[in-house]
Amino acid sequence: MFVIVGRDPDRSYPILLFLGEIFGLLSVILVGLLFDRRVSSNVYDWTTNPFSYHPVMMTIGLLFCYGNAILLYRTFKQTSKLMMKIFHACFLIISLTLAIFGLAAIIRSKIISNRPHFMTFHSWIGIATIGLFAFQWICGFISYLFPKLSLDIRQGYMPT
Repeated sequence: MFVIVGRDPDRSYPILLFLGEIFGLLSVILVGLLFDRRVSSNVYDWTTNPFSYHPVMMTIGLLFCYGNAILLYRTFKQTSKLMMKIFHACFLIISLTLAIFGLAAIIRSKIISNRPHFMTFHSWIGIATIGLFAFQWICGFISYLFPKLSLDIRQGYMPT
């Protein structure tokens, strides 16, 4: 397995990308099956059983869509910068929307079951993650799509 990653990253990248996409899709499918309506409560009903949406939306949003948003620039090198920025921003918006929807699902589930909110470390890490994700998206949007910023500021925000 370690032979795949050789000294030439341009040759090994397509293989690693393919494996990453396969494992990403597999994780979405497995989480979807795990919280399928036949397994959890026999119904997909937002009003009575929103919990099943939480893990599925978080997996699709924060794992699959966000991962693909990160890989866009490396995968489609021949595409124009403006198009890549638009695709990247769209993937990130979809990712953030799904994460917020997943958060809303768990909050609604807690309201329905009359259980207290934000009592676990998992919940606080989740809130912090979504908050920082939104903050990062806003900063990236301002830095790269707002034409008035200086080149020095935009280059300073860019990852190395």
